[in-house]
Amino acid sequence: MINKKRTILVCGVPRSGTTWIANVLSNSPKAYYLHEPDNEQDNILAYIFKKGMHRYPYLNVNDHAASYYKLWKIAFEGRIIFKKINKILKTSLIPYNNRIYVYKDPKKINTCLTNKENIILSFLRRYQNYFIKYSTKKIRPSPQTLVIKSVHCVLSLPWIEKNFAPDTVIIVFKNPFNIITNYLKIKLGDAIRNIFNQNRLVKDYFKFLTSSHFDIIKHGTLIQKMAMQIGGFYYFLEKEILKHPNWVKVLHEDLCSDPINEFHKLFNKLNLEWGKNVENFIRKHDKKGTGFSINRKSSEEIDKWKRTLSEEQIKEIIDCIKIFGIVSSCV
Repeated sequence: MINKKRTILVCGVPRSGTTWIANVLSNSPKAYYLHEPDNEQDNILAYIFKKGMHRYPYLNVNDHAASYYKLWKIAFEGRIIFKKINKILKTSLIPYNNRIYVYKDPKKINTCLTNKENIILSFLRRYQNYFIKYSTKKIRPSPQTLVIKSVHCVLSLPWIEKNFAPDTVIIVFKNPFNIITNYLKIKLGDAIRNIFNQNRLVKDYFKFLTSSHFDIIKHGTLIQKMAMQIGGFYYFLEKEILKHPNWVKVLHEDLCSDPINEFHKLFNKLNLEWGKNVENFIRKHDKKGTGFSINRKSSEEIDKWKRTLSEEQIKEIIDCIKIFGIVSSCV
């Protein structure tokens, strides 16, 4: 029996395969894919409601975050902003440097992208309820399954679950070496946002980090900074999974090993309807892709890092992620 009117939240670190997985799930009959409602680079609503927040905001379950709550309420209600409104406002109000995904100079990457203000943004924030009412619409036809994907809410997941109770939370893990291989290839700005500059996050989860660890975070090589951030994300998620046994942990490399059969198993586990269109979608995108495309030659994804990273780079990554106790499950 297929569940009715359910919400699936797919999360993971950037470039871990969340978009691919969420797209496959949304090919289940009467499912709808909602892409990153909290991405302030792409969605003017996120830019408005995440004012002053970290790109990856940390929230304690008891925090009161009124604007951030409104942003997620819109998503879980199955509302989306009109494309033309979003395109016009995004282009005109979000500074260009805050809209690009790749970096030219990693030293200039900001951890907060919503700290710019102007008269129009102030107006929209002041009258945000009216803006929501007239700039968004309900998804039609109303989906039986709403698949929401985000890589930016990882550190807010416990808060989101408490406030919105998604039916299913899927956490996607991918080998850190493969993630960093991708980061280096496309020069992804989100790879080095320094999540550790959020003091409450450090106090609640990372008291074990020493001054030498923070020196790596602040002054280490590009590889080291990337590895420390991934290590922090994975440590946080593993701790929270222990508290939330209902969360579904998915390994990207497992799905890549045999996409049709492994996704079929996942659909059965989630009680999602499998159809020929799902299998066709997987086969259609099982080819080499570039940039942010969901195309991937699955058989080449599993150990891609072995053909790309140098011994020195691998050692840097290992030295960093072992700080968070995750190296044994990756190499």
